Amino acid sequence: MKGSFCTLFVALLLNLQLNAQRTAIDVADNTLKVPAFGEEIFYYGFAEGDKVIFNFEELKGKELKEIEIIEMPAQSKFMDYKTKKIENKTLEITKTGVYKFRFANTGLGGRICKFKIQRIPATETSKNFNCSVYWRTVFDTIQRTEQERYLISQQYKTVQLLEPSQYYINSGSHATWKGGKSRITMPVILPKNTVEWYYTFSATRNEQGIDAAKKSLNLMRQLTTLVAMPGILNIGIGMLTTPPGGNVCDVFLLDAENRNPFEEKLEYRFKPEGSRENITSGVVKIKSSLFQVNYLGIRNPDASYGVHIVIEAVAITMEEKWDVRDVIKYDVSSRQEAYLKN
Repeated sequence: MKGSFCTLFVALLLNLQLNAQRTAIDVADNTLKVPAFGEEIFYYGFAEGDKVIFNFEELKGKELKEIEIIEMPAQSKFMDYKTKKIENKTLEITKTGVYKFRFANTGLGGRICKFKIQRIPATETSKNFNCSVYWRTVFDTIQRTEQERYLISQQYKTVQLLEPSQYYINSGSHATWKGGKSRITMPVILPKNTVEWYYTFSATRNEQGIDAAKKSLNLMRQLTTLVAMPGILNIGIGMLTTPPGGNVCDVFLLDAENRNPFEEKLEYRFKPEGSRENITSGVVKIKSSLFQVNYLGIRNPDASYGVHIVIEAVAITMEEKWDVRDVIKYDVSSRQEAYLKN
């Protein structure tokens, strides 16, 4: 009799413990509006061994297109379509994790819904499990290899644009009455990658003097020597030799559009940077007016006397050598990750 009583007492204690363990704990009791053509999503965490009890009702008796419970990240555990009510749907939780509850509406009007989620813990230890879900930013990095061009070397070089050349330009009156020209133009074509260019000139009425001036032109040699030194972009006109001159002339830097008007004594425009008026000789540097096709227009301003001129032009170019190499690059993206604090 005494043994039977003890056995009954132990069984009663075990039953009380089991009932305590299986008391349903409220996780969520929400009312929500699912908008037309929209969805609402909720996240909750559950412990391994939990039994989850899910109840749902559309309060106006209308259908909701989809209800889905997903074990994160993407394993669907339950789905129902066109439902108005779900009673005591039970899910067995096989591993601790985050679960997504999705309510989707494809109707023209919103849906007023109520849902309740409860859990029955498997053990006393998991009774106080924190079902709240937290979020953190996770960065993902992907490594890739791609080819890129890279600069091996840079070198300045000189290019002869106009060899030292000699011309005779009539005076204005002779050009009008005796033929000849008081204006001439000569093309100057800049090579690719020109960084600056120069011309040097001299004018005199003395033909023997102009022969001597022509022999003295050495712009190409001077610039070739200078580009071999550092600081090429700091070349000053004072570093170059100016040839001798005796009588004035005008030199204008023209573009293709203004070449003919200049020759025909019509209205024309010129680039001041590369133009000089009433000078006997000089060296001119052009750095900003770098259009590919240029013309040097030379005018004799004297009405009575012709003039001999010599001229030379040189460009400085930047010659670059490139190669291709493999480089490692990283693509970094971010995403929000759900986690639990248990």
